[in-house]
Amino acid sequence: MTVVKRCATLEDAYMIKNLLESGGVGADILDEATASTAPYLLISSGIRVTVADEDADAAREILGLPAEPEAPVRTSGGIPWLAVLIAGIALVTLISYARQDRHPADPQKIDEDRNGDGKSDLRTTYDDSNRPVLTLVDDNFDGRWDTRVEYENGIESKATSDLDHDGTFDSDIRYNQGVPSTELVTPGGEGNPLFRKVFKNGVLESRWEDADRDGAWDQRIDFDAMGRELGKTSLK
Repeated sequence: MTVVKRCATLEDAYMIKNLLESGGVGADILDEATASTAPYLLISSGIRVTVADEDADAAREILGLPAEPEAPVRTSGGIPWLAVLIAGIALVTLISYARQDRHPADPQKIDEDRNGDGKSDLRTTYDDSNRPVLTLVDDNFDGRWDTRVEYENGIESKATSDLDHDGTFDSDIRYNQGVPSTELVTPGGEGNPLFRKVFKNGVLESRWEDADRDGAWDQRIDFDAMGRELGKTSLK
């Protein structure tokens, strides 16, 4: 299998998977379980969306990504996971230390270089009470911010993402007390949305689809509390 996308959030990974499958390419979220139970372990690596090796070029074309391949993923062996665990714990510790010991005169901002290229690809700004105000993420390390997370009183309130890296934000997630409540996906950032997701207690409850983007939903797909599809309802 080949990694075609690394996402900052599980919601983004689901959307990339849906976009690929709607284009006829099967996809999997390799880190789905870890992202649900211990997301801090994936701060450095991101949540990986994979496809079969033979579908990699088609997947990149759907997502508007360069044709350069990424090395195939190893799904077994303890050393890579141990490295991720150590890196995740070290990074969380470093951030906590920086937030606690920062002098009031220092800038209320932390930049991180996750891939070691000397450029910031994760930036978080804090208020005077050391609560996060804004997080910016460069998902594909191209020098442009792809994900923007806004906070109210230190709790996530809104996240926007450029899923296909075309310079416009396609995904708009709204939170209720830090828990996802709705998401709209509008390819290209203009016109009517293609998808609308509704979450209950942070778990996907339904997905509304408008395939022709005429402003009227074509169908609704319902899911159970485990995220499994229950059925589809035609709305036209």
